[in-house]
Amino acid sequence: MKPQLQLIDPSFQSQNSEKCDLLLHIGAAGISYAIVNREENKLKVLCEVSLAGYSEEKTVNNLVELTDKNDHFKFSYKKVIISVETFKYTFIPNEVYDKSKLLKYAKFLNPDRFDDILVSDLEQPAIKNIFSIDVDIKTYLLAQFPNAIIVNQANPLICGSQKALGADSSSHLFINIQTCNFEIAFYTDNKLQLYNMYEYKNVDEFNYFLLAIINMFQLSGSSTTVVLAGKINPGEELYLRIKKYFTKIKLADSAPLADRDYVFHRVQSHTFFSLLSLTLCE
Repeated sequence: MKPQLQLIDPSFQSQNSEKCDLLLHIGAAGISYAIVNREENKLKVLCEVSLAGYSEEKTVNNLVELTDKNDHFKFSYKKVIISVETFKYTFIPNEVYDKSKLLKYAKFLNPDRFDDILVSDLEQPAIKNIFSIDVDIKTYLLAQFPNAIIVNQANPLICGSQKALGADSSSHLFINIQTCNFEIAFYTDNKLQLYNMYEYKNVDEFNYFLLAIINMFQLSGSSTTVVLAGKINPGEELYLRIKKYFTKIKLADSAPLADRDYVFHRVQSHTFFSLLSLTLCE
């Protein structure tokens, strides 16, 4: 398994790993990870491995290969925070959440019989994120990282977008674009109105979902700010489709999440915004 991207700060040493967090994202199109020194708030390692095809069995095999052959996964870390991509999730407001009803909530997910149900907190919107995870993936992750925090992809995007939003109460549409899916988090009056993830195969499918979101919230192309993260750059076809509908577009900035030395400057700050936002998922 050859990394598509592997950048390492020359100053990073294994004996300093206990001052660092290991951030790991497992997605349909690949696995990415970062190592961030929390004392210095500096990015030390950034790696991405692209995968062809997705299945739970393939994911476990890829994780085994990646962790067995990579010394970074043998170090001790301050925290290990993992996000696993899944469409099987639901949000329950804290005020109505009842732990004893977890199995009833899980029915909304339509889980497979080999899935486990996990719950994570999203403090700012005051909701519980209930999601399913393949039991073999979960078992392997916890065998390798017994104290790992496991969330799904919604947590880092929501936490990261809230940090980026700050006190700004104007309408913001955050879009995190990956190879075969994209996430959106929409805010008005500094409150999360919608989070969702969509699969797409081409630009026209992406455009269909974007128009659906615009129509759902009657978004103004001139007053809504669109913040882009992930695998998108100005001038590309997806970017030009977004530009058809919105005039205020900017790229997400991951600098407040982790400072980057020169070795990481070949990667634009917005590309791994969601991965680095895992530092906020504690």
